[in-house]
Amino acid sequence: MTNYDELETRLRSRIRKTEPSPVFEMNLEAELENAWELGQQPVKRIGMPRLAWAGIALAFLLGLMLLGGGPNQVWAQIRSLMGFVPGVGVVDPNAPLRVLREPVKLTREGISLEVNSAMLSRDVTYLDYQFFGIPPEAITPDGHASGCEQEAYLRLPDGSRLERKDRAWPGIPAEVTEATLVVPCLQGTLPGSVPANWELPLSFINADQAPMVFPILELEEPTPEETGGGETSGQPWQFAVSTVIETPRGYILAGQGVPGNTSDRNLIMLPVRVTDAQGKEVQVHVPADYSKLLKTNAIPDRAWAIEFDSEGLAFPLTLNMPVRMDRFSVHEVEPLELHLNLKQELADGVQIELDQPFNLGEIQLRLVGIRGSRGGYSFEFEGPSNIIDLNLEIAGHQAEGAGAGGRGDSEAEMHRFTVTRTYAERPSVKLLQLRISGYTRKEAPEISTHTLTWEPQSAHAPYPQTARTSGNVCLNPGGLEEALQQPYAGAGWAFFLRNEGGNLGNLYRTNLSTNESTMVAANLAWPAVSPSGRVLAYPGVNGLTLLDLETQVPQLFPYSVSQIKWSPDGQQLALLAMQSGPYDYGLSLINTDGSAYTHLHNTGYASLAGWTPDGEGIIFLTASFNMNAWKVQRYNLKTQTVEELFTLNEGTIKYLDPEISPDGEWLAYRALDSSSVRLVRMDGSEDHLLIECLHGVELAWAWANRLAITLREPGSVESQTILVDILNCAVTALPEDLTGTIEAIQLP
Repeated sequence: MTNYDELETRLRSRIRKTEPSPVFEMNLEAELENAWELGQQPVKRIGMPRLAWAGIALAFLLGLMLLGGGPNQVWAQIRSLMGFVPGVGVVDPNAPLRVLREPVKLTREGISLEVNSAMLSRDVTYLDYQFFGIPPEAITPDGHASGCEQEAYLRLPDGSRLERKDRAWPGIPAEVTEATLVVPCLQGTLPGSVPANWELPLSFINADQAPMVFPILELEEPTPEETGGGETSGQPWQFAVSTVIETPRGYILAGQGVPGNTSDRNLIMLPVRVTDAQGKEVQVHVPADYSKLLKTNAIPDRAWAIEFDSEGLAFPLTLNMPVRMDRFSVHEVEPLELHLNLKQELADGVQIELDQPFNLGEIQLRLVGIRGSRGGYSFEFEGPSNIIDLNLEIAGHQAEGAGAGGRGDSEAEMHRFTVTRTYAERPSVKLLQLRISGYTRKEAPEISTHTLTWEPQSAHAPYPQTARTSGNVCLNPGGLEEALQQPYAGAGWAFFLRNEGGNLGNLYRTNLSTNESTMVAANLAWPAVSPSGRVLAYPGVNGLTLLDLETQVPQLFPYSVSQIKWSPDGQQLALLAMQSGPYDYGLSLINTDGSAYTHLHNTGYASLAGWTPDGEGIIFLTASFNMNAWKVQRYNLKTQTVEELFTLNEGTIKYLDPEISPDGEWLAYRALDSSSVRLVRMDGSEDHLLIECLHGVELAWAWANRLAITLREPGSVESQTILVDILNCAVTALPEDLTGTIEAIQLP
C-alpha cells in the first residue's frame, strides 16, 4: 500500500478525532488513496455482445433473459443493456430521462436540507441531497449510537412510499411529476439535538438534452488460468475484468476486489499497472466518476477500477495488480498500572503534555500527552514504529468506544500513536488510573502480484477531436509529457514545502530567475505566506506562529488553528479551527500585530478558500453533514453575517484545497477523485475540469489567470509543479528539481 500523500498526512496531523481501530484505519487508507474498496466474493456475469450506441429493445430481451437464466443472473444481464451517464449513474439509454425542475431547499433552525440534482428513468431514481449547518455539538461522538434508525424515503402523490434500495430509489412512473423527500431523522446526530421529520417537495421535468451515455459491456469471468489468480488470505480470488465501459476516448475497466479481512490481517490492493502489446506503459487513473459508478451498480461492489485513453495502443494489454497483506498480532502481558495526576479536569479539546516512560513486557513506551474530547480521552504514546495499539482501560470506568491511530512500518525507529476511549459520561476526575495489559503489533507486509491480459471485443468508436479552449480540460495524462517540455522562463519567487524524512515538512523559498532555494522554516505544516512574501504564519506546537523570514524572529499567539489565510493588505489573518479547544471552534480573525482576536462563526468541518479582493469578505466552504457536497459561503466583515453563495457537488471530501483567484473571479479546487482540479466562477457558473487525473495535490494562484499545481503520484516522493493559464490552456513547467508542494508563488 502506498503511503498517504504528504497533504493528507498534514491534514490528519491537524484534525484530532477519535481514532479507528488499526484494521479499520488500514481499510480507510486503501479507500482514500486508491478510491476502491476491499472486496467480496465475485458474482458470475453472463457474457453479452458489445452495445451499439443507440441501444436494443429492452422489454423483449428481458423476457428472453428470464427464460434463459435464473433470477440471480437477471440484474447482471440488464446492466449489459444499460449505459452510464457521467456524474449520474446507470440508465436505460432508450428510455426518456427526467431531471429536477429546479433546486429546492428547506431551512429549519439554521439547518438546511437541499436537493440540487436528480435523474429519473423508468427503472431507477438517483437523488442527491445534503444537510448543511449541523452544529458540532449535535453530532454523535464516536462510539455512541445516534438513536436514529429510520431511512429517508420518497412519498408519491397517492401516498405510496418508495424505499431506497442499495444506493438508489426505484423508478417513478412517467405520469408522476411530483414526489416528496421525507427524512424522518438525521442519522449521526444526538436525539433531540436537531429538527426531525423533514419533508421537501420535488418536481420533475423531461431533460432538455439527452445526456451522453457510455455503453456498459459485461464479460464472462475468466478462468483462474487466464487471470493469474491465487490464494489471498486463504480465500480463492481471481484478478479479472468483469465490467467494461467504453468512453469517448478509451475505456473504464473494473473487477471484483480482494476478499475481506480477518482479525489478524488486512488486504490492500495497490494501483494497477498496465502495458500494451509493445511494452508501452499505459497512463491509467481511477475514474473521476468512481463513486457514482459504485453507487449506481455500474461496477461490482467493492471494486478496483481504472480508466485510460486507448487511441494508439497495441492490444492486448497486460494488467498487473500487486496486493499487500498486512498482518497484525496481539500480545498479552502482565498488566501495568499508570497513575496520572492531571491537576485539573480536562475540558473538551484541552491537551496536556506528559513525559512518563514505562515498559510493557520487553517493549519500551512513553506516555507523551492526553487530550480531553467529548465523551472520552485520547492518549498519545511514543514507542517502536511497529506498535500501533494498546489494550488500555481506565480503572473503574467501562468504555463504550475504543480506537487507535498508528501507521506502523515507518522509516523511523520510533513513532507516536494514539489510543482513544469514549464513555457514556467522560470520567471527570483529576486522578486517572490506567491499566495496560497488551499491545498490537504490525508485522512485515507480504506482497503478491496478479496478472491478466485484456483486449476489447470490437474496435473502439471513432475518437473525437477536442480543442483546448477555456471551459474545457486543459491537460490530461496523455498531454503531460509534452507539457513538461515547456519550461517556465521568467522572474518571481515561490515557496515549496518538502518532506525530508521528518513527521512534518521544511519550507524553502526559491528565486525563479536563478532557481536558487533557501530553507526558511523547519518542521511545520499548513504554512501561509504573506502577500509580500516576507512573513510566514503556521500552526505551531504551542499555537499560531508568525515568523519574520528576514529576522527569523517569531511571534506566538495561543490559538489552536488548522488553516490560515492572509488578508490582501497583509494586516489580518483568517483562522480556521477544526477541533474544539480552549479557543473557539470554527472561523476566527486576528490582527497580525496581535491587537485583536474575534471569533466569527462556528463552521463544523470546513475549508478556508481566501479573502475577497476588497478585504471585506472571507470565503470558506462547509461540508454537508453526509459528506457529499460543499457549501461555498462568504463571511461579510461589514455586516458580520454569513452569505450562502452556491453548492459544490464535484469536490473531494478528502483535502479540497480551495483557492480564490487574486481578482476574486474564480475558485479552484480538487475534484472528487482527489486527482483532478476543477474551476468554478464565484457566482457558481462554469464549473468545469481544468486538469484531469494528474494527481494534483496542492494549488496556488500566481496571477488572476495562472494557477500553479503540484503533481505527485500516490506514494511517490517525486513531484512536479506546473503553471496553467486558465484562459488559453497554455501549460508551462517549473524546473523538475524544485520538488515539494507549492505553497505560494508570485510572478511579475
